[in-house]
Amino acid sequence: MKLYIKNMVCSRCLKVIKQELKSLGVKVESLELGILIINDKNSIQEEILHNVEKVLHSNKFEIIHSSEEILVEKIKHFLINKIEKLPLTFKVNLSLVLSSELNHEYKSLSKLFSSLEKITIEKYFFV
Repeated sequence: MKLYIKNMVCSRCLKVIKQELKSLGVKVESLELGILIINDKNSIQEEILHNVEKVLHSNKFEIIHSSEEILVEKIKHFLINKIEKLPLTFKVNLSLVLSSELNHEYKSLSKLFSSLEKITIEKYFFV
C-alpha cells in the first residue's frame, strides 16, 4: 500500500511517524518525505489505514488523495531538498530544473501550486 502524505518536511517527521506506526504494529516498508509504503499482507487493509490515519492526524499530517495535491507536495519536497544542500548553486533557472524534474510545464506547476498553497513557488522557496 502506497500512501502520499501532506506536510512532511523534515527527518524528525519521519522518525515520529515511523515510531508511532511501529508501536501500533503497522509494518512500514519505506518512509520518505511525503511517501509511506506499507507491506502487510496479513492484516486487514481497512484496519491498517485506520491506524495510519490515526497516527497522521495526531501529528498534524494527512493522506493525500488527489493527483494535484500529490504534485504540489512533490514540488515542496523538491524545493526542500534543494535548500538542504546549501549553498544554493543554480547553473540553470529554477523553473527549468523543476519542470524537468517533475516532467510538467512550469506554467502549469506554478498555477497549480499557487491555487492550492496561496503562495507562489518562488515565494515559498525564497522565504
